[in-house]
Amino acid sequence: MTKTRKIFHLLLFISLFWLLLPGWAIASGTATVTGTKLNIRQFPSTTAKILGQVKKGDKLPV
Repeated sequence: MTKTRKIFHLLLFISLFWLLLPGWAIASGTATVTGTKLNIRQFPSTTAKILGQVKKGDKLPV
């Protein structure tokens, strides 16, 4: 295997590792709502349909 090919494979491995890293950093457990009242929406937009609300102190799974 040539030196250029080894470097290419190393860079490819590092790139793939870097892309997958955020998936490993996902938190688990619960989060506590600190806002007074928050809307749960169909998708992330202020114009999206409101599906529900959570209040200060509510605990939600992450």
